[in-house]
Amino acid sequence: MAAVAINSLAKAFGTTQVLHSVDLEVGDGEFVTLLGPSGCGKSTLLRLIAGLEHADRGTIAIGGRSVEHLPPKARDIAMVFQSYALYPYMTVAANIGMPLLMRRLTFAQRLPMVGRWLPGTRARMREMHASVASVAQSVGIDHLLERKPSQLSGGQRQRVALARAMVRDPKVFLMDEPLSNLDAHLRVQMRTEIAALHRRLGATFIYVTHDQHEAMTMSDRVAVMLGGRLLQVAAPQKLYDEPASLEVARFIGSPRINVFPAGQGPGGRVSAFGALLPVTVAAGHRGLRIGCRAEHLRLASAGQTEAFEARVDSVEQLGPESLLHVVVPGEHRVVARVTNEEGAGLARGDTVRLIPKPEKLLFFDASGARVATRRLLPVADVLKGAA
Repeated sequence: MAAVAINSLAKAFGTTQVLHSVDLEVGDGEFVTLLGPSGCGKSTLLRLIAGLEHADRGTIAIGGRSVEHLPPKARDIAMVFQSYALYPYMTVAANIGMPLLMRRLTFAQRLPMVGRWLPGTRARMREMHASVASVAQSVGIDHLLERKPSQLSGGQRQRVALARAMVRDPKVFLMDEPLSNLDAHLRVQMRTEIAALHRRLGATFIYVTHDQHEAMTMSDRVAVMLGGRLLQVAAPQKLYDEPASLEVARFIGSPRINVFPAGQGPGGRVSAFGALLPVTVAAGHRGLRIGCRAEHLRLASAGQTEAFEARVDSVEQLGPESLLHVVVPGEHRVVARVTNEEGAGLARGDTVRLIPKPEKLLFFDASGARVATRRLLPVADVLKGAA
């Protein structure tokens, strides 16, 4: 079992508290991504799991075994760094084989000139060469084994770093922003390759990134971190559709979720910018706000009473669709995602009417916590159900 269990983990550097009592469980063979902005504590958490830093408080278990007292080499983990951390004077083969060299050969066997003549050295070297060749082939760099890192592209160096981690056959892979030094095209390619590698190996992956596209496309679950705290851990689609708080809702999704004030009428009926919505919330919520993603706002047709007026500020064309940037009453800025046909002919200063999809709206109170809602059925549907 390679599950990772973290309980009440805390870490401070001087007077700066970096992690606040973090709890996280990663299942055997699961791909979990720690997602958050720079400085949120995600890399520190990864380094604590690896044993490169020591926690002030809390426990870490890997495969059911407490590892806080163990050095990194005894934790059965492999780490892939943002900087690749390759030895520039060594060949690709030597870089990949370094973990095996340190693990399988004694100090005497590693000595130049002398070590190769000691009993058992040659047999172990043949085994290591076979392991290096096999791993290199699996990541598509077997033709590069005699090159030096300076002769490789960024994507090839990243594959060498992955191969070096794989050759140890660890139970847990830790990856700290491994794609951040690559260009956009290579990042997309390597995302696909890392996801395929995870499926092939069946090992536990804990991945750190600030890029939500990486997190949402590769992970079984995503752990959103802000300010040293773990805000929500869920499957990517659930994070997007059902964020636990306004902080999570604002961090997940592009463009950023629209947030605007809401009013409450009789029976808890919600209104926005003077338009009554077919949704109710319990009375007593202060500072009620609505969260609405760009694709959940559409241009209203004549006669739709749940629409509100907006003034077009700009139209941003994105291939098959457009982002409509508008200003609504109170000078709130809102973004709607529309088809190019819907946005055709619209220009700055035009007036449009927008209507949200009520079943997709999210509601938050003044503290940013989610508020439960109940959608009102159209009168025709209620009468139909009664019949």
